[in-house]
Amino acid sequence: MNSASRSDRHRACASSPASAVLLLLLAMGWAQALAATVVIVNADQPGVGLNDNTVVAPAGGNNGTTLGQQRMNLVQRAASIWGQRLASSVPIRVSVQFAGSFSCAQNPGDFVYLAYGGPAAYYTANLPPDPPHPVIYPAALRNAILGSVADPSTPEAFLQINPLIDSQPGCLTGNTGYWYGTNPDIAPPAAASKYPLLPLVLHEMAHGLGFVQNHNLQNGSGFPPYYYTFDLKVFDNTIGKFWNLMSDSEVLVSAGNDPNVIWKGAAVDAAKSTYLRQPVRLRIGAAAQTGEVLQAFYGPLLPSTGLSAMATVVNDGSANPDEGCASLLNAAQVQGRIAVVKRGTCGFGVKTKNAEQAGAIAVLVLNNRAETPADPLPIASGFDFTIRIPSATVAYQTGLDLLGQLAGAPNVTVTVESIPGSGMLGIQTGFMRMHAPAQISQGSSISHFTSDTGGPLLMQAEISPSLFDRIDMTPEQLRDIGWTILPDDRLFRNGFD
Repeated sequence: MNSASRSDRHRACASSPASAVLLLLLAMGWAQALAATVVIVNADQPGVGLNDNTVVAPAGGNNGTTLGQQRMNLVQRAASIWGQRLASSVPIRVSVQFAGSFSCAQNPGDFVYLAYGGPAAYYTANLPPDPPHPVIYPAALRNAILGSVADPSTPEAFLQINPLIDSQPGCLTGNTGYWYGTNPDIAPPAAASKYPLLPLVLHEMAHGLGFVQNHNLQNGSGFPPYYYTFDLKVFDNTIGKFWNLMSDSEVLVSAGNDPNVIWKGAAVDAAKSTYLRQPVRLRIGAAAQTGEVLQAFYGPLLPSTGLSAMATVVNDGSANPDEGCASLLNAAQVQGRIAVVKRGTCGFGVKTKNAEQAGAIAVLVLNNRAETPADPLPIASGFDFTIRIPSATVAYQTGLDLLGQLAGAPNVTVTVESIPGSGMLGIQTGFMRMHAPAQISQGSSISHFTSDTGGPLLMQAEISPSLFDRIDMTPEQLRDIGWTILPDDRLFRNGFD
């Protein structure tokens, strides 16, 4: 997927001392915490961006009749999702603009920035451990903690979105524009090739709320003698220090020290087992297979306890009937079973959706060629966030073995299960890994969770559009840096156990 997001570093400011009353509320744990109001500040010029008067048809639950209205409806939907999870007695203002220093792919597959976002300012809050090292908070978090607005003239966070995705079809390879739908049960038409914008906006807003590192990764410098609240939880197992205690040179080394940079926060640590899984394998009858199996980056994760059922090869009646690219003719045989399809011709999500509509409980997509270092087993990905069954890709030789077994014993039980003795993906020394590739990027390194999780998370460097309105354990990271987080009544609808 050729998409990315970036969070930019901004200025640090000082604030006035907290009142005794507000500190007392903090000590009481905000028992009467109020859900936050996230206010969208329209920063676009007349006639463009959020003010674009181009007439469009309502779609995906978004009833706007102009492009600008649909854009505003969508960013307000994202604001509502975050507002329901955050406690703040003062509004959180987010400046939004469909403008900025963006470009399009010059060649198919080129990397394209979709959005930038982050805090508009940072402040101290005069709370422990101040002094001797004042802790700096993103503006929205500082305001939520103290119950007052540091700077009424400036929004607390900003978001800039690449407008070229809409105006220049193909700007993002394979896409004709953004999908402005807001209903998680209505997917964009497959033929439209539109990129769901809601998860991107949710991602960038999380950066603005504080999911962002604040050092200059060209030289490692920060704002001494301040500690960033984010740095208090980022730990390097090799150096043996939290980021707030590192020298500039140590920060530079740590920023590219994958897989040894971790998040040592109690809330994320407690939540990780809900959203992460162990590596999985295929078992045919009692025989465990050694070939690679990778969970898809759409739909729900495979159950942590594994999934067992009889399996059936699909038949869509085409020249390549086992690819499942059309409605299945053998739906009666597929119903209640694991659907087996071959890779090829159409997208992974199309195959999975067709199998789901035929009543399959899961899908195995068999690779259609032998894997090589240059052509490894792919992770299934797609834009259809309405898929409600799990799926996985299966290595070529293991797929051939499975087809051979099914030909001779069509009622054999097939199991997808965790590999015994393996640890959860995305974990190092028991804690969640951060994104720290050797190629350091100012807007990406450390400001995201690792991508090596076996499933999509909102705050990975490459966003999975299939997440749509799911924010997984991002609120737990925000809790770790100081936010009070309200209960989520959407957890089970989102397909996690």
